[in-house]
Amino acid sequence: MPCSVAAPKQPVSRHVHCSWWGMTCAGRRLGILSAHLSAADRSTPCFSLVTTDVAEEAHAFRAAGEFAQSLVEGGRCHGLCLAVGRAGRVIYSTALGSSAPTPGEGGLEPNRPVEIGSIWEVASVTKPFTALAVVQLIERAGGLDGRGSFTLDTRVSSILPAFGGLPTDLPPADQGWDRSNVTLRHLMTHTSGLRDAIDIDRSGQPSLDEHLDAVCKRGSLQFAPGTDISYSSQGIMLLAGVVEAVTGTPLPAYLSANVFVPLGMLDTCLGAGGSRRRQPEREMTMHFQIVAENRSWDHNSTYWRNLGAPWGGLLTTVHDMTVFYQAMLGGASQLTRERILLPATAHLMCQSFTHRKQSAVPVEKQVGLIYGEKPSSSWGLGFRINEAELKFGVQSSRAFGHHGASGAIAWADPMTGLSMVCFSTEPSLCYSEEFNQLSALVVEGAASF
Repeated sequence: MPCSVAAPKQPVSRHVHCSWWGMTCAGRRLGILSAHLSAADRSTPCFSLVTTDVAEEAHAFRAAGEFAQSLVEGGRCHGLCLAVGRAGRVIYSTALGSSAPTPGEGGLEPNRPVEIGSIWEVASVTKPFTALAVVQLIERAGGLDGRGSFTLDTRVSSILPAFGGLPTDLPPADQGWDRSNVTLRHLMTHTSGLRDAIDIDRSGQPSLDEHLDAVCKRGSLQFAPGTDISYSSQGIMLLAGVVEAVTGTPLPAYLSANVFVPLGMLDTCLGAGGSRRRQPEREMTMHFQIVAENRSWDHNSTYWRNLGAPWGGLLTTVHDMTVFYQAMLGGASQLTRERILLPATAHLMCQSFTHRKQSAVPVEKQVGLIYGEKPSSSWGLGFRINEAELKFGVQSSRAFGHHGASGAIAWADPMTGLSMVCFSTEPSLCYSEEFNQLSALVVEGAASF
């Protein structure tokens, strides 16, 4: 169990995380994993007592912790977890409040105390992982330089023939633009022209194969590919289909073997697939008011948690997510020494493809979205880049990350090496000013030491 200190005379408990995977417990300053540790050391959680340095770090983030605590005590959310990372490790984390009172299924319990190791459904924070899987395959095929048969500009229809041409289940007036020229790059940068939500009835609990079939048959383009920006979960579903078509392995299992296990993300899984299994006794319930009106959208249901939606079904902890974002700063985990991308590839994923001079998206379309209701976003390969209207509350234009409609935010800044992850029980915190304020306080705290 993580060691913790409880803030005295506070109605909401605060737990400060004190060490990380594979590090020695000798009470010295916690650092980057040394190269000589054994394989067993690299895969076994090991927590130390609070050291002077860790206490100093906790003090540096006191304002951020107190602000997070005010969100819970003030009723803005029932509970949350916050983790700050730098130099490949978690340098501060806190767990506050409880899971939402919204009922869950299959072992999910409402009003469960939030712990450092609590597992959260993080909605669209999932999307960069799906893009990463495709980028890994392109890198391994030697196609990142644009040469070869599998590149960023490979047409989706060459891998998923059912997506070619026009959507067959729609009347001619609704079929939109020809989809034959949609590329993998378009899907990862939300410039394909596809709408966001998949046109499917969830009341029958459709499988992911049925979701993919729905996109192929009813996914119409709102504009010519590459000429505008429109956030699209449909495009992410297609990327998952590409992974399975190319590797023969469903996305959940692929991510387990190629991302979660190498990075030591021991508490992360995409639904019920792959080698990583769900742990519902540790999962938090979300506060979804829409559930009372439409059970088909119940993210606390066994169906949704098991589905493994590639656009929004990841189950993880703030610590595992910190490991991932720290790894994306260089392509490898400084804890396990395992590499998931070459450094140049990791850098490429986190650069804007939509808000730069060489972008095919016209400048006037980079300001606001004509299609969709979200503010203007700058997109890398699966990651939102912090240089358009929708930001993370930090100044650096090189910061990258993603928001989640379950009430989640995750970002990292290559300029400082800093990362922040916050998962909450309240969906309305997504894109909120409160998250922006929390991010700013984290940056301010990190600058103090």
